[in-house]
Amino acid sequence: MIELDDVQWDKLTHAYGKATDIPELIKALENHPESTSHQSEPYYSLWSALCHQGDSYSASIVALPYLVQYCENAPNKAHWSIAQLFVCIEISRLEGRCSDDISDELYKKAVKKFVAVIDEMKNANPNENIDLIGKAAAFAYKGNWEQADAVFMED
Repeated sequence: MIELDDVQWDKLTHAYGKATDIPELIKALENHPESTSHQSEPYYSLWSALCHQGDSYSASIVALPYLVQYCENAPNKAHWSIAQLFVCIEISRLEGRCSDDISDELYKKAVKKFVAVIDEMKNANPNENIDLIGKAAAFAYKGNWEQADAVFMED
């Protein structure tokens, strides 16, 4: 995993260019900021940069293990939108809308872990959003991006 203070983030891209801002946005998650609208930070900026209009990027791939770790470390406090973000990054990858080839072992391990992490979140803080995300995650994990995406369209 590229450390958050590593200069290699400068070589990664997201929807708006270089991914040098992503480490600070990931670090901001540690405080579990409240989300009062779809534009609450750091959630809005992470979504906008890492999974913009269904596309994902090299920074999305490197960030995903951090997003899974954030949810795993505090399933009772982690905001559901981060779980949805990592499912949407995986849907994007499966659909062929990722600008980076996935050869990263840490990414693959994080994908294997995300269904269990979402289950932990559902047990810690049950709500409709996380139930829907869990359903989509199960389809994405099996490689069925069409059904995963359809789950989000039902809402």
